[in-house]
Amino acid sequence: MNHKIKPRSWYFLFTALAGSLIFYLVILFPFRETLAVNPEVMVEIGILSGVNRVSISGEKELKIISKDKTVNFSAGDYSVTAVEDGLKIGKKNFTSRVEIISSGYLKVNRRGYRGSLILIKKSKNRFTVVNRVELEQYLYGVMKPEISPNWPEETLKAQAVISRTYALKNLTKHTGDGFNLCNRVHCQVYAGLSGESVLTNQAVDATRGEILIYDGEPINAFFHSTCGGCTDKPSNVWGSANDPEYLEGVKCKFCEDDPRYYWEHSLSKRRIAAVLKKKGYPIDEVEKLEIDKRG
Repeated sequence: MNHKIKPRSWYFLFTALAGSLIFYLVILFPFRETLAVNPEVMVEIGILSGVNRVSISGEKELKIISKDKTVNFSAGDYSVTAVEDGLKIGKKNFTSRVEIISSGYLKVNRRGYRGSLILIKKSKNRFTVVNRVELEQYLYGVMKPEISPNWPEETLKAQAVISRTYALKNLTKHTGDGFNLCNRVHCQVYAGLSGESVLTNQAVDATRGEILIYDGEPINAFFHSTCGGCTDKPSNVWGSANDPEYLEGVKCKFCEDDPRYYWEHSLSKRRIAAVLKKKGYPIDEVEKLEIDKRG
C-alpha cells in the first residue's frame, strides 16, 4: 500500500522560520520565563563509539592524562588503538580511560574540536571518543548543522536559546554510554569546529546562558526543520505518561512549501497484519484500509 500523507512530526516545537519561531515563543509559552544559567558548565559529547582505531592530532603540545601517569606529546598526529590492558597512543600504552588536553584545538580523524578529548575503552578492542567542552562552545558546533546561518538574526538567537535549553534538559540521555549527549539527530547534530560560523556563534554569544523554563525547570525544547502541517503531544509520539502543558499539538502552515512537507511510506498487507496481531488483534489478513478520521 502506498499513500501520500502529511506526517505528524516526530519533533514538535518550533518551525524553522523567523516569524514562526518568535510566534511560537509567544503563543506556546504563555507562562514562559527565561533564566540565565552558568555558561561555563561542561558537557561531554560522544563523537565516536565502538571504534578500534582513530587518529588524534593537535596543533600544539598534547598532554595525555591517565589514572597512573601524565605524558606530554609534541604537536602532531598520533594513532590510537585499543590494546589488551588499555589504550595505545603513538608508541605509549595507557590505562582504559585517558583525557587529552592542549592549549590549541584537537582533531579526531582530521575534524577539529574545542575543549579536551576523553578516550574510554569499552571492550577488548573497542573504545569511545568523547569531546569535553563548555556548554557555550558546544553550541557553537551545533548551530550551523541545525539552522542556516543566513536566516534572520532573531531566528538564530531563538535557536540558540532552544538548543541550549534542550542540551541542559537532556544531559543524562547517554549516561549509560559514558557521556551526556551524542553528536547525531538523536540529540542535536554537533560537528565541532566545522559546525561553526561567525553569525551562528554571534547568536550564541548574544544569548549567553539563556534558557526557557517552566515551573522553574528547563523545558524539553524539541524542534524540527519541517512539521508536516501539524505537531503533536509527546504521548501520541513516544507514549509518554504525562504531557507537559507547554507541549500542545498545533496546526502549522509555515513550512508547507518545504519539499519534505509530504512524505511517502509503503507497508504491505502482511506487515500491517503482523503488527496488529502483535498488538493483540486476532487478524490473519488485511483486505483493505479506510481512513476513519484525520488529525
